Order: sequence, then structure tokens, then C-alpha cells
Amino acid sequence: GGGKDLRTLVQIQKKLSAMEVEDLIKTIRLIKRLEMPAAHRESLDPILAGFLIQKDPQRALDFYKLKLGEEHTSLSWQLRNAVAAWAKNDPAAALAWFDEQKAAGFFESKKLSPHSEVENAFGAQVYSALLEIDPAQIEARLRGMGEDDRRALLHNSSLWLGNSKTES
Repeated sequence: GGGKDLRTLVQIQKKLSAMEVEDLIKTIRLIKRLEMPAAHRESLDPILAGFLIQKDPQRALDFYKLKLGEEHTSLSWQLRNAVAAWAKNDPAAALAWFDEQKAAGFFESKKLSPHSEVENAFGAQVYSALLEIDPAQIEARLRGMGEDDRRALLHNSSLWLGNSKTES
């Protein structure tokens, strides 16, 4: 019945929470190899990613690097939250990571639009955290962007900061 399923789910969550980062990664890799419908496997990914992100956001971002360019998935949303958590604790390292991923093309737009929603979403997380400790660096970066990119990033940042106004 439903009660037994709920107890089983709670037990699984406790086991996943207790796992070390390396064991979680091994578990995720194992599940990816299991013979099951792809939809079931894909539905587990964000759940497992959530536990990995809680334990080590930087490691989660590295592990899911090939998924960074995905838009509008629960995993992409979680990865943006991972970079936000990391940026709050170590904004300089998160910014260096962001710049590296951007240079490597992981945020490239898969649409005809020249503006990458994914890049703006990740950038907004990092820049919002960095704004508190180094506003001059953010200002310099914004000046180096094209007007459309700057406007999109500022709009995205205002959403993350909880503001409803944007300026360009």
C-alpha cells in the first residue's frame, strides 16, 4: 500500500543522504547502466543530483557538465541552484568555473537566437553572489557585454535577487 511505499522512499532518502560523494557518483553511474525504460532512468537523475548537489555543488557541476546546456529541465534548474550555492560560499572559484565553461562552449545556445538563456541563468547566479563582494568586477564585465546580453543578464539577475525592476 501507500504507507509501505512511503516508508521505502524515506529509507532510500536516508541512505542517499548518508552516502559519501564518491558513493553517490558510483550509484548514479550504476543507475545509468540499469536496464529500465529511459524515462524512468531520466526521472531518477534530478533526484540523485539533488543529493549530490547538497553534499558538493562543485562536484555535481563537474559530474553533470555535459548537461549544462540543457534548458527548462528539473536537472538544469538544480544545476543553476548548485552554482548559486557554490557562488555564495566561494564566488571567485564559481566565477572562474563559469568563465571556463563559457570558454569551452558548454553554455552555447541550441536555438537560432545568439543569446544563451542557459549562460544568462548560470551567469546571473554567479554575478549575483559576486556583486556583494566585488561590484567593480561585475560592472567591468557588464560594460564588456553587448547591450542585449547585458539586458538579459540583468533581467535574470533581478529575478534571482528578488527584484522586479531591471536597469541597463
